[in-house]
Amino acid sequence: MIPLAIQPDFLAAVHPPAGPAESADAADRLGPLGFVAPGSRLGVVAVEGVLTREPHPGTIGCAEIIESLAAAADDDRVDAVLLHLHSPGGEVWGCEEAVRAVAELHETKPVTALAADMACSAAYWLACAAGEVVITPAGCVGSIGVANVIYDESEWYRQLGLRVIAVTSGTLKHGFPGEPIGDELVEHQMEQVDELFARFAADVAARRRLPARRIADDQARVFTGRLAVAAGLADRTAHASAVYAELMEGMQR
Repeated sequence: MIPLAIQPDFLAAVHPPAGPAESADAADRLGPLGFVAPGSRLGVVAVEGVLTREPHPGTIGCAEIIESLAAAADDDRVDAVLLHLHSPGGEVWGCEEAVRAVAELHETKPVTALAADMACSAAYWLACAAGEVVITPAGCVGSIGVANVIYDESEWYRQLGLRVIAVTSGTLKHGFPGEPIGDELVEHQMEQVDELFARFAADVAARRRLPARRIADDQARVFTGRLAVAAGLADRTAHASAVYAELMEGMQR
């Protein structure tokens, strides 16, 4: 059971298109997800898709994000970085390390996060580590929360004439396919979800200078455009093309 920080409606299957980094010239690439914007000194790290610890088909690995950020940090052609996000979030595992990598890069080169058009849950955690969060007018951010989905398939197994018996060394070492899911296991999973959410919410609150209680009270609410700015989760709204033009201005090679 993998703890998730993701918009629920993206959980089943997401097949994102190839990111802009894949079409960049090899010489202008910054790791697997980044590139130097043509004719400028702006590095772009494109995070488009569901986040996982390691990359899988149809997902973005946090390890890839970290590698691309490190490449931008080390590249003398890059004076500033745009973190271009279109992601519903994903796995909690690996995300915190990527968040730290964004924050560390911003200490040496200014990092702007652009929610174009989505930076939700774990993806928002990445965004809030940047120096500025910009959201497109119709974009969305938020969904700050953690989930762990457990499937109780015991009735289906019973109808197939199968009975699953798991012999374990502890009362909480359960949740195998076909086993009934008891309240004790659900409570145990809830403890983990609560602990991970506390870390997530506290970090977002600190980086965005918001009361931690406010994050919890939002109940994983999603905010669009100007509402995100009013809620303190974004600094301003702007179209993606305008953000690129603004950041590239004065950074000509």
